[in-house]
Amino acid sequence: MFGDPAQVSSSTSVPPRPSKASKSGKQGKAAAKRPATPAPAFKARKPEEHRSLPTSWVIGGVIAVLVVVVGIIAIVSSTGGDGNEDTASWSQTRPVAVTGATLAPAADTDPEVGGAVPSFTGAAFDGTAISWSPGTPTLFVLLAHWCPHCQVEVPLLVAWKQAGRVPAGLDVIGVATNTASTRDNYPPSDWLAREGWPWPVVADSENYDLAAAMGVLSFPNYVLVDAAGTVVWRSSGELPIELLQTQVDAVVAV
Repeated sequence: MFGDPAQVSSSTSVPPRPSKASKSGKQGKAAAKRPATPAPAFKARKPEEHRSLPTSWVIGGVIAVLVVVVGIIAIVSSTGGDGNEDTASWSQTRPVAVTGATLAPAADTDPEVGGAVPSFTGAAFDGTAISWSPGTPTLFVLLAHWCPHCQVEVPLLVAWKQAGRVPAGLDVIGVATNTASTRDNYPPSDWLAREGWPWPVVADSENYDLAAAMGVLSFPNYVLVDAAGTVVWRSSGELPIELLQTQVDAVVAV
């Protein structure tokens, strides 16, 4: 059922030794007769001979590494990286415009089989426009990120695609709906990216406009339509892939 909306060094010089005070008397005269010890001479380096201390190299290297790391982080963030973070162009919900009558919720005997699925215009998480209207048999898969049954079903659907069993004449569109940042497994964009979801995904609106238009009350939910946009089959909950295969093969064969 729908849940609640839910990172220069400076060199120092050695100070000169302080001179001893001169002494009076014989000791002073004896000291005066001793040859003076020449002060050590230090050859001044020319500017071009100056070399940085090893500490400067170390600090300079650390700074260079930090600059590179910060640059990489900036690039990853701007491109969306691996889907773990949103950027200004990403959103987990998007407005959806629905055209046509909405479907009633499915029951034991689905009253909407034979009815028409409304057309819609929405967008993916990154803002890419996604619209649908009759013309090709389509399987809509409505998912909620916090739904444990959806988390079981998505890997099965990915494996179904990888096995080459999806009919060539069938479009598959995911719908990420009932999204809530306070619930488990948020955000849905990261979840579906981790699972390798291979089809387009519409980010439903904050008010679940697309799910409501398709009469969805529980997840996962499947809505299968033919090329004319007529509802052929709807189902909810965990579904054996063989049953799904039978349904989609039948609608594509028509």
